[in-house]
Amino acid sequence: MQRFPLRRPRQAVATLVIASLLGFVCESTRAEADPYYLGVSQSLGHNSNVFRTVANEVPDKFAVTSLNLGFDQPIGRQRVFANTSIRATRYEDIRTLDNTGYGVNAGLDWSTIGRLSGNLGVSSNRALANYAASGDQMQITKRNLETSSQANLRAQLGVASLLALNAALSHSEISYTAPEYQTSEVRQNVGSIGFTYRPSGLLTLGGSYRATRGEYPNVVVPSTGKKESFDRNDVDFTSIWVASGLSTLNARLSYGRSVFEGQTLRNVKGATGSLGWDWKATGKLAFNTLLSRDSGTETALFALANNLGSAVGDNSVQTNAFGFGGTYEASAKIRATLGTRYARREVLSGSVLGRDSSSSVALGVSYAASRSWLLGCNASRDDSKPLNNMATVSTRYSATQASCNVQFTIR
Repeated sequence: MQRFPLRRPRQAVATLVIASLLGFVCESTRAEADPYYLGVSQSLGHNSNVFRTVANEVPDKFAVTSLNLGFDQPIGRQRVFANTSIRATRYEDIRTLDNTGYGVNAGLDWSTIGRLSGNLGVSSNRALANYAASGDQMQITKRNLETSSQANLRAQLGVASLLALNAALSHSEISYTAPEYQTSEVRQNVGSIGFTYRPSGLLTLGGSYRATRGEYPNVVVPSTGKKESFDRNDVDFTSIWVASGLSTLNARLSYGRSVFEGQTLRNVKGATGSLGWDWKATGKLAFNTLLSRDSGTETALFALANNLGSAVGDNSVQTNAFGFGGTYEASAKIRATLGTRYARREVLSGSVLGRDSSSSVALGVSYAASRSWLLGCNASRDDSKPLNNMATVSTRYSATQASCNVQFTIR
């Protein structure tokens, strides 16, 4: 039987010993919670198909050591928050993939004495990129780190008790360390202006105009010699309906058009949108459902813009996705989670427009042994395949990953 030798066992043991001593001191002396926290975590796992290939699958075991810190502090009418995680990932066999990643999120929620309020936020994440190639990307086995970042500013002016005007600006970008993926790097600036109308405490309606300007800095249009760029204009209609104290619906319907400088096959005109449903079935059981249709770039940056984690680069022309999740609180300390996602995409590979599909399912369970200690295990399965025998469009693969972790946090 193959053993799993951690290449830094002394450091891992020292980390846990120090965490235990700190936990004893903090549990003994802390009078009340404060807005700051500091934590460490250690995770061990296995990936059945690291490079996301259909043949000659390469499995490997990995260890992730993380340092987490942050704060969330109200200051009068304002609120300042920041959190960061530094992650050292080490593989047992494929040592060239060893890397140090991070996640950073910071922001300011502000308001004036009058009716003006808003927020300012920045976020960035660096991690090993998904090795499933699509479009003009190449299948590689070298280390490739993906960095996704965004800065945004939102402001709201309440012109009446039921009506408010909104404006927003944001800058987003995704980049890679491997030269083979740098044609997929993208930058975009987005500006929007609109209104929200709240006729009751249960219903919020909104409308806005959104303009996007983006570019692929490492793609050159042969006919002009300029960088590949695109413009997108959308009219958005949104609604939030609190059907009951246990059920909330979120909807967005947009009509827009995107125009590319050179890759005209990526031009899209028509309706996009999303529909989400959050349902608290019982005091212990909750579900969330999401249907969405949008361009791959917008889909990829959605998670980053809404503080749902890192963005995952997706340069597809159009992505139709369905997501479903559930949480079961077995007790005050034990939680189980389920998450599934299915997506169908249109992908441009050279001058060929093809389609592929992907699906994933993830299970997790966690145990909060105390205020400071958290134990958990997760397992996931990912599958992807090109449709209509379009083998050049994307990679066909299946992969399973499982891991367990222990986390200690001082609050």
